[in-house]
Amino acid sequence: MQDGWKKVTGFESAGPTNMVTLNVLKRMVVSSQFRNNVVKYLPGINKNSAYWQLTAYLMFWTTKSSKEGKLMIGQEILATLENKFEQLVSGNYSAISFLTDYWSDVLSFEISDWSYFEGKARVVESIDWPNELDVLLQQELNKLPREKEEPVFFISGEPRSERKIKTLVELEKTQANSFIETATRNKELLMYLTELNSYRYTRALKNVKNALDVVKALPIESQGRELKILGRLFDNAQPLYKTAEKSVRIFPMYDNLLALKREVRQALTQDWIECDLRSAQLAIVARLWNLPLVNEFLAKNQSIWEHLAELLNIELNPKLKKALKHEFLYPLCFGESKRVLKQVVTDIFEKGMGIENAFDTLFGLPIMQEIWKGRAKRIQKIYKEWGLRDAFGDWLPMKKHDKKAAISLLAQEAQSYELSLLLPVLDLAKNSNDNLSILAWQHDGFSAVCKKNEEIWVPAMKQVVKNKANELAINTVLETDSSFNDWELSPRGLTIKQLHQQGPNQVKNPEQPDKHTKPPTDTNKRRTTITL
Repeated sequence: MQDGWKKVTGFESAGPTNMVTLNVLKRMVVSSQFRNNVVKYLPGINKNSAYWQLTAYLMFWTTKSSKEGKLMIGQEILATLENKFEQLVSGNYSAISFLTDYWSDVLSFEISDWSYFEGKARVVESIDWPNELDVLLQQELNKLPREKEEPVFFISGEPRSERKIKTLVELEKTQANSFIETATRNKELLMYLTELNSYRYTRALKNVKNALDVVKALPIESQGRELKILGRLFDNAQPLYKTAEKSVRIFPMYDNLLALKREVRQALTQDWIECDLRSAQLAIVARLWNLPLVNEFLAKNQSIWEHLAELLNIELNPKLKKALKHEFLYPLCFGESKRVLKQVVTDIFEKGMGIENAFDTLFGLPIMQEIWKGRAKRIQKIYKEWGLRDAFGDWLPMKKHDKKAAISLLAQEAQSYELSLLLPVLDLAKNSNDNLSILAWQHDGFSAVCKKNEEIWVPAMKQVVKNKANELAINTVLETDSSFNDWELSPRGLTIKQLHQQGPNQVKNPEQPDKHTKPPTDTNKRRTTITL
């Protein structure tokens, strides 16, 4: 029963996502010899067709527990894999019974303790594949689809069929579209992204050899996940998104190209323009919580990550930036107690990276103290008013009078401003006559491509975000990796409508270079005119 989850509150989002997971697994293709070897080393797998689906999940799935970095295996996905979601909805499903049967008939693997009341998900701790099968699995993951001899679907064993793959991909898109029906402020964004033609993504696969070279340079323990994601892109490279109940953000339905490590993704999508709001969350809370020291810092166009790295006396690198963002600054803004924050910083920065006095250095900064105190005041205001109003004027009520509920509202409020800052770019793309396209969305940033006239559309994106940031009094700008970063838009000139009517190549600007000429790199910035 495809829509069974809608009968019980709490399954509305789990149902479509898990059905997509199963559809993706059903289109996993392997060489026929590999599948035969799976039967050889796991002979009990043919006792139940659902065993093939669980084995596919264990072998090829990648979406992890955000807290533990391990493969989640909750009752919703197990019921889906066993084709018993309807029993789960009616309250008559036992996940542990399925696992016990699988352990007895096929393969034993270790799982963690879990608790519904504590919000602790069941995860796979380790899988002890037979040694020979483990080697064969790694070899299979290293093969591109065209390199697999006598390709068959892993779960069914049927020969690979383009028609079957197309059907499964269409089902995935149908499930993704179900989120549009209940979407609110992110509805237009979801509709735009899901309606894009898939050829825009399959074109990136021409760079797969470059991406594979990057993967092979990664530590061996990181390669498997990247190879699994790359492998599934050949049937559907277009990211699919879902909504969340308490956020205007949209999230990938499963690990697609957005989940690839940054260096792998950039090798694959090297023609895309990566765009990010600078210090978005910090700039938003500085405005909402009235933090003058933070606003003063941001007004100087400094990088908070470079500043913190310098104070810690360590060179900034992607690993350090990620840790500073997700293990210190965001928890400081949106929830952690001082005790937990100190423990995390001690474990990751001091013990893990060898940085002495990391917590005292970071937490003791005047701007961090201002954030800490500003958060407390904001929470008290939420308590007093029993809610807050977000960037779109929507009232977010506080249903339960506790700190956890207040922290949730803080995050929802900041995320609404994050979306509000970037939505003008969506309008720009929709009105660009297909010259500008947004191909991927990542909360405070996105990936775009310009069919032509990048020297016009990149500055235009930056300008519409600047206009919105000025309107909201938020100290941030849109940063891109485009070579046209140094270009500026004149405050007077053509409107978008006039640009469409005349054609981008007819813009009257004597300083505009020939289309084959690279933009200047010196301090004399050239200008192209367009009014937004």
